[in-house]
Parts: sequence; C-alpha cells; structure tokens
Amino acid sequence: MSNKEYRVCAECGKSSDEVPFYRYANGSLYKRCRRCHNLDTYQHKLNNPELLKQVYDGAAEWKRRNRHKRSTYNKVYRALQKGDLVRPTKCSVCGSSDRRIEAHHDDYDKPYDVRWLCSRCHKDFHAK
Repeated sequence: MSNKEYRVCAECGKSSDEVPFYRYANGSLYKRCRRCHNLDTYQHKLNNPELLKQVYDGAAEWKRRNRHKRSTYNKVYRALQKGDLVRPTKCSVCGSSDRRIEAHHDDYDKPYDVRWLCSRCHKDFHAK
C-alpha cells in the first residue's frame, strides 16, 4: 500500500495520479487540481479588477512611504547576489534550518548590519 495521498479534483474529476495538486501548509491536498485552482484564481482576478487595483495601490503606497527600507532591502539583495553577504543556513535565534532565513535590520541606516532570522522568529520579533 502506498503512502501517497489520493485525491479527485472536485471540479474536473481528475485524480492526483493524473494531475498535480497544491498542498496546504499541513501537507494535505487542495480539493481542486492545480489547473482548476489556477483557472478559478485567474477568473476571480478578471471579475474583480477593483480588488487587484487595491492590492497594487497599497503596495505602491507602502513603497512610497518606505523608500529607505526598500533601498536597504535592495542593497542586501545585491550584496547577496554578488557574494559580498552570505545568507546563513540557520536562524540566529532558534537555530532552525527548516524555514526560510530572512534578513532583519535593527537600523536601516546600516544596511549590511543584518540579523538573520527564520521566518517564524522574524514574525515573532515584529509582533513584540
């Protein structure tokens, strides 16, 4: 018996043996295959352009208000690409290597003074 989870798409009726399915964070499969999910997402965007505009306008507004943060982010990104900065494989707080390691700045005037945190520790740090 196989450990592979089996699912039939609720929309097109194809099985997980035939087509790929997205997975939730807990590992279970979506109720629709990737193709049906993507078509529905695309259709939703076409039918609700005002929602998409709100998202884009909000992102653009954040970028306008936080130019200094964006500049610091871009400097770190370029340094990582050039090899001047190296992203560690473990979180500096919890030591986890299972999650994405992100750069945290205590002072945006010091772009290369970075604290490397996993996504969970980074989120917890900003929640405090």
